[in-house]
Order: sequence, then structure tokens, then C-alpha cells
Amino acid sequence: MALTFPASPPSLFLFFFFLLLFFSLSQAQVQTFTYVNEGEFGPYITENDADYRVLPPFSSPFQMCFYNTTPGEFYLALRMATRRSESTFRWVWRANPFSPVRDNATFSLRPDGDLVLANPDGKIVWSTNTANKGVVGLKIVPGGNIVLYDNKGKFVWQSFDHPTDTLLVGQSLRVSGPTELLSRNNGAYSLVLQSDGLYMYINNATTEPLLYGRLLDQATTSVEFVSEPDTDQAHTS
Repeated sequence: MALTFPASPPSLFLFFFFLLLFFSLSQAQVQTFTYVNEGEFGPYITENDADYRVLPPFSSPFQMCFYNTTPGEFYLALRMATRRSESTFRWVWRANPFSPVRDNATFSLRPDGDLVLANPDGKIVWSTNTANKGVVGLKIVPGGNIVLYDNKGKFVWQSFDHPTDTLLVGQSLRVSGPTELLSRNNGAYSLVLQSDGLYMYINNATTEPLLYGRLLDQATTSVEFVSEPDTDQAHTS
């Protein structure tokens, strides 16, 4: 004769409660944020005499900012300099180098893990395209690399893979990855890594780029900036 023991309702409740708690804890929550381009400008001297507004992401000597050199046209950028230093603040990375945003634009990490820059009307100007890829947070690691990471600490996206006009120490151009730096003057100059060397070009919207010079005349798969900067001039831009 078989014996059966009816499960008591409190026991079932506790079982499902702890099961739900387990699955909730196993799903890492995205550390979302939204920063608005508004408020007073910062007081320090900056490259190109730009006006700027600081944002919370910070890892000395780097901090994210909105800045402009033309009223009403802002760039989301990474600034390099210490607050108490007499050296000029340098802009070493920009998310939207050729598509400025307006006052009250937003910079946000969304619940789906996508990092987005949008104008006040909600139109997206730039994003990392990392929705539903496991992103849980953003940080600036030593050296100035802005990263999105997952719940195991693995980088899902990093600014070092998307250089604009500057290489920081430890950053590289690669034949298999980012190959080009563009100057800030509407991309008038470019530094390009090709399979047979490193070249500089003068760009013209109506003609093919004009070769300005060959900086490295040997085949290579990557060029990395490895010099430790000891002055505010010791950077490549």
C-alpha cells in the first residue's frame, strides 16, 4: 500500500517564492542611466576654447562631457586632464564627430543594454548597437577606454575599437579592426593603416584622397601607441 503526503499550501508558497527569487538574482540588472545636456558650463580651459558640461562617468584623468565650439552643436566626448592641473583639457574621443546634438540631448544606457545618444525629439544620433547582448553596465577603465561589460566582466563594446581622431596609450589601429583616424576639421586629414604601411591622406569630398605621406613603409597588421605620456603634448591626435 502506497503512502502519499499532501503538500501543504505554505510549503508550496515558500518553494515557488525561493524559485522566483533564484531566477531573479540570476538575471543581472542593467545599471541604467540618462544624462541630459543641460545646466551651466564648466570653468576650466579646454582645447579649442570649447564650452563643456561634465557627466558622471569618470576615471582620473578621464571624464565624459558634452562640449561645443559652435553654439547649439554639441559632441559627446571623453576629456583628458586633471581638474587641478594647469594643462588644457584635451578631447580624446567623440561619439558623434560629424553629427552634433542640441541642448537637452540625452545620453543613456537603456534597459536592453544599448548605449544611446539622442536629440531632444528622441531621434537617435548614435548608439553602440548592443541591445540584448548581455550588457549590465558602463565604466571607464584606466587608460581612457570606455567599456560596456556583461555580468562576468567581459567587454561587450569598447571605445578603443572605435577611435576618432586620437590614439591613447595601449590603443591601436589594426588591419582586422579599426584602421583609420580622421581629423576634426570635417575629416580633412586621415591616418590610415593599410597592409603595406601607414599612410596620411588629405581628403576632398569631390575627389579621391590625396596621399600626403607614408609614415611606415613596411607591411604590418597593427600599429599601437605605447609611449607613456609625461606632458600634455605627449599624445597622438
